[in-house]
Amino acid sequence: MNKQSVYRYLLLMALASLGSAAWASDRSVDETRPAQADGDVRISNLAGSVEVQGWARNEVHVSGELAESVERLEFSSDANGVQIRALLRDDRHEDIDGTRLIVQVPVASRVSVDTASAEIVVKEVAGTQRLQSISGDIQLTSKAADISIETISGTVILQGSGEGAHVEVSSISGDIRISGIRGDLSAASVSGDMEILDSVLARGEFSNTSGDTTFANAVQNAGHYEFSSVSGDIDLRFPALPGAVFDISTFSGEIDNAFGPEPEKASEYSPGLELHFTQGKGGAQVTLNSLSGEVSLRVAGK
Repeated sequence: MNKQSVYRYLLLMALASLGSAAWASDRSVDETRPAQADGDVRISNLAGSVEVQGWARNEVHVSGELAESVERLEFSSDANGVQIRALLRDDRHEDIDGTRLIVQVPVASRVSVDTASAEIVVKEVAGTQRLQSISGDIQLTSKAADISIETISGTVILQGSGEGAHVEVSSISGDIRISGIRGDLSAASVSGDMEILDSVLARGEFSNTSGDTTFANAVQNAGHYEFSSVSGDIDLRFPALPGAVFDISTFSGEIDNAFGPEPEKASEYSPGLELHFTQGKGGAQVTLNSLSGEVSLRVAGK
């Protein structure tokens, strides 16, 4: 190879290296598409984080950074709405974590987010919300009347809802903290603690296998509330004496009632306890079943 050929070869290699470096470093995203005011927005990101923000424009804007393992961001729209997906490269060898997406959507959008190990944050969106993550945390500040949250090992923090909301939350091994719900709520955890605070609930269903459950709310007239636990404690804290019918039973756990009658043994042949009584005019129905966890009923200041 002569000197001219060597020079040309080295120049081509240098240009290729520069192009590769530029491709590797320029992984930012900044794209906008028109959208319906109450259309569907579907987001998928395998690992990293997704933050969704409601805004007053009829547009969807995506910004953020793509991980090296991501080939490209698919940002498309059709009659069914807008779709955003981080598509991985077939020959990826790097850590797939690192894709950070910030998605601004019309306030009334119906939003669904699916991730594997990415954190999900949603703020100020009023449309239906479906959030799923395998191992990422989910944090939602919402005005929506229809909310569904599922995670396998992440923590869930939910604040707020629309009036008359229907809310479902489940986590396999993460904690759940819920506040400010106005409507019906169903929450389930296998091994994480669960807190339900400062909410106005017409109906509530709460199940926990081994984590503790704390319920600090007033009961509503004609409201129905069901609690179940295998080995976790259940702590009911009322701001004032509730008007409710209570049906409580445990197999081997204690019952501590700060108002009303004392529990009685369910049977002379078992350690189980029962507590059945009406407080005030009744109105609400509170049903509670625990296998081995302790149950406590308290009123603020007592």
